[in-house]
Parts: sequence; structure tokens; C-alpha cells
Amino acid sequence: MRPAPPEPSRPLLAGLAAAAGSALLPSPVFATTGNLDAGLGPGTGFLLVLVGVLLGGVLVRLGRRPAVQAPLQASLEFMNEVPIPLAIFGPEQRPVLWNRAMQRLTGLTKAEVAASGPADIPAFGPHSEITRALQSLAGNPSPEGFLQLNATFYSGALRRQVPVQALLVRTPADGAGGSRIILTLHDLTELDGLRQQHQQALAEAQSSVKKLAEIDRLKSEFLAICSHELKTPLVSITGYLDLMGSQKLGPLTPRQENALRVSLRNAGRLNELLGSLLDLARMEAGKMQFEFTPQRLGPMLEEILAVVHPMLESKRLTLTVDSPPDLPYVVLDPSMLNRVFLNLLDNAIKFTPSGGTIAIRAVAAEEAVHVEVTDSGTGIPPADLERVKAPFFQSDASDTRRAGGLGLGLAIVEKILIGHGTRLTLENRPGGGTRAGFSLKVAKRGSSGKFIVGDPTQPSARQDPPGPSGGQAVPPAAS
Repeated sequence: MRPAPPEPSRPLLAGLAAAAGSALLPSPVFATTGNLDAGLGPGTGFLLVLVGVLLGGVLVRLGRRPAVQAPLQASLEFMNEVPIPLAIFGPEQRPVLWNRAMQRLTGLTKAEVAASGPADIPAFGPHSEITRALQSLAGNPSPEGFLQLNATFYSGALRRQVPVQALLVRTPADGAGGSRIILTLHDLTELDGLRQQHQQALAEAQSSVKKLAEIDRLKSEFLAICSHELKTPLVSITGYLDLMGSQKLGPLTPRQENALRVSLRNAGRLNELLGSLLDLARMEAGKMQFEFTPQRLGPMLEEILAVVHPMLESKRLTLTVDSPPDLPYVVLDPSMLNRVFLNLLDNAIKFTPSGGTIAIRAVAAEEAVHVEVTDSGTGIPPADLERVKAPFFQSDASDTRRAGGLGLGLAIVEKILIGHGTRLTLENRPGGGTRAGFSLKVAKRGSSGKFIVGDPTQPSARQDPPGPSGGQAVPPAAS
């Protein structure tokens, strides 16, 4: 009758389970030296589970030395072919198994290391992290344990230092006492190469960001200086044109009057462009100052309608306004928000064909008033809906090119609205046209009935009352 195979010891299986399970743990049970911040990947964990199961049979046979040697020899041969560099150190701290993968990695054969302790193995030496870890595990009074660390050793086969992740597992030796240590190594050369490439790419990206930031700063500074220097002579030119138009310098012929009107109109347009450049430069430099106050939108919209009325008439456009008189007070900078409405309406008028419609709608919500400006124009290419808010960007559509400009209007609108704690949203309307929208925070009243006005971009501006650094109490503005 065939004898039953020997039962594996419970301490041995516990140690092997620790070896397999360590692939799932963030840190070892105890550690001695080395960098312990590296983890094992899921692929390594699976292989360690397999190795642990196989080693169970091998070590039990090594410890009890059954009479039948064929299964033991087969297991040892199989372990020699496992693709993981693997070694087993016996109670005397000499290798009883040094598989082929370990030989290929270290350049040392089993015969060359069979009689050596860890400190005498040329690949490790007396001062390496792996040697210290093996000695620490062997000398620790605890019967079981495992250690995971990153280390380096010199490979005679590769003729270079090799970074590895080492896993060491100690299990009790059956019979005579002592312990055995299982050592597996994972070559990190490829991982280190990828890490170095990542660090180099990150450094290059950071350098590029710094250079771009410096270029952007120089661009803003250049725009501010040029705009300021150009506005100075333009003021003089416009002043003399106005003086000529008043005929204080002498009478003008009809042809001269027409030429003067064209010159004044273009000088005014140039003045607007330079003003936009200066505003953008100040905004990008963080030098744009806001003066917030509680106000209803109705009076502001009436003033804006009077300004754009001639442009609407020239293109036979219809503008409707839906702004209930009982809209709540909102926190805004009047001059800045006036720019927002004028820029949005200017865009709508430019890109709406003659006979089209434009609408302004304001709706109150719990914490804000939502504003929309819609038109029946050509719309914005879907790919450009966000890009048109970038400075100097202009869509390639032919209508945009014909309308002219520098592409600053929506960029200035966006920056002003950010200063109001909101942003500009753009979308194309079904059937044609564009919808531009934003929200303004409702002004809060303090216990005295006065409005508490602060920076709408800060949380304190939404609370009643704000903290000592929040805002100041002001009486309601006349509506």
C-alpha cells in the first residue's frame, strides 16, 4: 500500500501564507533596512501565491526527508525553472536552493554559492541591504516573519548594479530547530528607467510652464506699454480732429467734413481697441479694481438700450427685454457690468443679420439672478464655444472675419464675470443663434436692513452678516 504524503506543518503554511499575502499589504510585518515604500504589483502577487504553494511541498520534504526522493527531486527541478529569481537559505544560512532565474540575475551558479553565507555571496557582500535583511530575519526571536524592501546588488552577469525589490519570508525548520528563509528578487531596472523618464518629462514640463508664464507676463507688459504709448498721441490727434470739426480753425468744404467724420470714427474705434488692450493687460496682471454695490438691473438695462439703439436701427434689429421690476438687488460693479452688457450686445448685433432679433432676459432664483442675452445670428462653431473666451481668439467663420476686432470682447467679459464670482456660458440655440448667460449673486441684508456688500467671489459675501473683514453695510440704491 502506498504511504500517504506527509502533512505540512502549520507554522510552515502560516509563513507561506504570509509570503503570498504580502503582495496585498502596504508595509511589512517588521523591517530592518532598505526603502520600504515600494509595493508589489498584482502580477507579482499572483506569482508569489503560486511560489508559496509550491514551496510548501518542497520545504516539508526538505525538513522531513521522506524515503521516496522522486517527488522531492521533481519539485526541486520545477522550482529551478520558476521564472522568479528564488533562493532558499537553510538553518545554517546557506543556500539549499538557488534557481536558474537567480543564477541568470546574479551571474552565480548554485555550486558557487552552496557553501556561502549571505555575507560571502559575491553578489550581495557583507554590507548590502539584502545581507542585513537575511541576517536580521535569521536572528530575530520570532518564529515567523517576512520583509519587503528595495535594494541594489552587483550582477556579474549584467556587469552593473541592479535595482531589485526583495521579498524575504522566514519559516520554522522542522526537526532540528532554526528557520529557513525564502528570498525572491524582482528586477526593477525597467521600472527605474520609466521612473527616470517620468521625472525628466515632469521637469521639462515644469520648465515649459515657467517659460510660458514668463512669456505671458512679457506679453501682458508689452500690451500695456504699447497701448499706453499709443493712446497718448491718439488723444492729441482726436483733439485736433474735434477742433477742426468745430470749424474753429476755419470753414470746411463738404468733402472735408466727410473726411473728418471718417477720421473721427476710425480714431474712436482705435481708441476703443487700445482701451480694451489696456483693460486686458490690467486684468491679467491682477490690477483691475472692482467697486461693488447693491443694485437692480432695470435702470442699467435702460441706459444700455439707449446706447445701442442707433446700432439696432442701422441693421433693423428688434431687441426685447424681459426684466421684471421686482428683481432682487444684486452685488455688482456698475461700470464693469455695463462693459459686460455692451460687449455681449455688440457681439449679438455684429453677428445677427438685418431683420433679426436679440433678447435680454433676467430671472430671479433663490441666491442669484440669471441673465441671458440671445440672438438669431449665425451662432458659434461648436468646437469654438469655449475658445472664443480666450484673448485674441477669433473663429475662422467668414462672418467673424468680416466683423473685425481683436477678439478681446468675450475675454474681457469672462474676466469681469470671474471678478463677480461667476462665469460666462455660451451655447448655440436650436434653429440658429447664440445664448450667452451668467449669474449675479443676490445682495444680502444685515439685521439693520442695510445691504452687506463684500467681494462676491468670497464665501463671506454670501453670508449675513459677514465677518469683520467681509464687507460694509450700505443703504439700498435707488431703483
